[in-house]
Amino acid sequence: MAIVFPTLNHPLRVPLAAEIHSRPPIRLEAPERITHLGIFGRNEPEENQTVGVQTQLLADLCIHYGVTPPVVEAKYFFHDFGRFRLKWEGHSEFASFTFVSSVHGELKSEGLFDRMPSEDLPQEWLLRLQGKLMVATHIVLESGAMPPDEAVPHMRRLFDGNPIVGCEASQAAQVWTDFQIHASGFVRFVVRDAGLKGQQAGRLVQRILEIETYRKMAMLGLPNAQRASPILNTIEAELASQTATMVDMDKTGHKGDEEGMAEEQLLLERITSLAARLEQLAVDNSYRFSASNAYFKLVHSRIEELRERRIEGVPTISEFM
Repeated sequence: MAIVFPTLNHPLRVPLAAEIHSRPPIRLEAPERITHLGIFGRNEPEENQTVGVQTQLLADLCIHYGVTPPVVEAKYFFHDFGRFRLKWEGHSEFASFTFVSSVHGELKSEGLFDRMPSEDLPQEWLLRLQGKLMVATHIVLESGAMPPDEAVPHMRRLFDGNPIVGCEASQAAQVWTDFQIHASGFVRFVVRDAGLKGQQAGRLVQRILEIETYRKMAMLGLPNAQRASPILNTIEAELASQTATMVDMDKTGHKGDEEGMAEEQLLLERITSLAARLEQLAVDNSYRFSASNAYFKLVHSRIEELRERRIEGVPTISEFM
């Protein structure tokens, strides 16, 4: 029996059913070149603006190419611009722009990362990202299997002699990187497709991009930890001193009721001050540390989804992390 009366539905039934399909991976077929940008910042309007910063960046890019921008409430956008395909996603603390361009003919090792999609982006638009760019990644998706004993020296040359990280992934691919920011300003990955089927290539590339993005977002907690560490050390030293004072007071007893009460009051004030400083430290850092923990769990989740297999002589992505 078909449900012919839409009024039977809960108001959220259809939107919730659509949500699981709202961020599909881009369909990829090797060879492809991918540029991924992670723009830090919440999607909130700047001064004298009514549209969020991230939404405005997307709209300006669309307008530049004569494409109708999505509605301001959009959290996901995909469009084929001709020169490249763009996938945009809005998140709570950042937005991601993934540009994909197909390669006609075979990729050559020399200049493998030349003619990336980023070269087609307008300079005036890129300049608007000043101080906001958190992630910049190039991925080259190429086809064909390469034996690991041949791949390792080849990849070491390709990554300028840097220590490389690599693995076999998704049972039919190899992933290579050095996790270094190169002279171009981008972290580079090479993905070799040795028989990925259907949407596997798109899902694999999406996981790699999410690993790179979320690891950077997780590291945002590091400056907070570095600032908090000396403060915690100071509080710890002061707490040890007050504890020693309490022990001495218990051993010696009160010199007199009035004098003893004054010492106890002073000790209480010091302990209360330490507690207040600790509480303030927790308030100042709890959100950032919680966010870092959540991002780091996502990194490990995406690494597990790669189903890595070791390539002799190089660490896997999991080991590197």
